[in-house]
Amino acid sequence: MLEGRISQTNGRLRAARVGVTVEEKGNRLYLRATFPPRPGSEKTEPYQQRLALGFHANPSGLKLAETEARKIGALLDCGEFKWDPYVKNHVQANTVADWWNKFEADYFTRRQRTPKSETTWRKDYQQVFSALPPDEPLTVQLLMTAITATKPDTKTRQRFVMVCSSLARFAELEANFKGLRGNYSSKSVSPRDLPEDRVIADWREKIPNPLWQRAYGLMATYGLRPHEVFHLDVL
Repeated sequence: MLEGRISQTNGRLRAARVGVTVEEKGNRLYLRATFPPRPGSEKTEPYQQRLALGFHANPSGLKLAETEARKIGALLDCGEFKWDPYVKNHVQANTVADWWNKFEADYFTRRQRTPKSETTWRKDYQQVFSALPPDEPLTVQLLMTAITATKPDTKTRQRFVMVCSSLARFAELEANFKGLRGNYSSKSVSPRDLPEDRVIADWREKIPNPLWQRAYGLMATYGLRPHEVFHLDVL
């Protein structure tokens, strides 16, 4: 039902040549138009972007969105549009901790909580979060600082770029950290000095408990992590 009302609203905006349209995303209303680059963006020319209004996707919110669309359309036409009021309302009102909690909830909405996904979250995502100041507003510069504090061309740098990029997209920040990713590759890591099979088997025999012997053998054979052994159906 609201979809039809949004279509009607956009029809009125097109008829008035406002140059701004209303969109629904995640039960919230956004405006889409050709805006100038956001503060901190690497872009220099105007391009199509969404602007978060914070209005709920309901009839009352839609009325407010149409009014805001007409106002912003006029500001764009006369070259007086500024991002500051909208960036402050949408981003700076939320701290890093606020965004991170939302990000985590979204992450496990799309992925089932399992020992594997929990381990991935702790190793890849939580490690990055622990390096961010939780009470600071989430900004592109804050994420950039966290990334550049890591050593270039390392797995840690690669992880920070990946996680910070995902968090920036989730918070709808204009950020591009790809140039900071570096040249890290698993091929550049020194090969592990693994013991021979005979040595591994000898140590297995030294374990007095047969159940721990079996766990040891499964880890050695299949490369399981210690906690993964306790979630196997075969044990």
